Amino acid sequence: MPKYSVIVSYYAARDPLNLSRLIESLVKYPCDLSVVINADASTGPSSYTPGVKTILNNNLGMNIVAWNRGFFENLDSDFYIFLQDECYLRREDFLEHIFVRFDREQNLGIVS
Repeated sequence: MPKYSVIVSYYAARDPLNLSRLIESLVKYPCDLSVVINADASTGPSSYTPGVKTILNNNLGMNIVAWNRGFFENLDSDFYIFLQDECYLRREDFLEHIFVRFDREQNLGIVS
């Protein structure tokens, strides 16, 4: 299986409940999981995502800047999945479906 990173963008001013649920559903997959926390300098990342790689990001540029930061912190992956904390998994086999789609369409660059 290819190496992949899941990068979650989270805005620190929001309630962390959705983030916690998403992380709980993702930790069982063999991926490099990172949470990029958009916050000011006084926010500490450990209280949001214990045991998960966290990157504290200056709150500029919203999700796209956070995902970009997470990408550059995980350059050794073959695939990247970018989520925000409000996402949830609808199916347990979501990764298989993503990889099947990429295998079918070799010129495909992004699936949303």
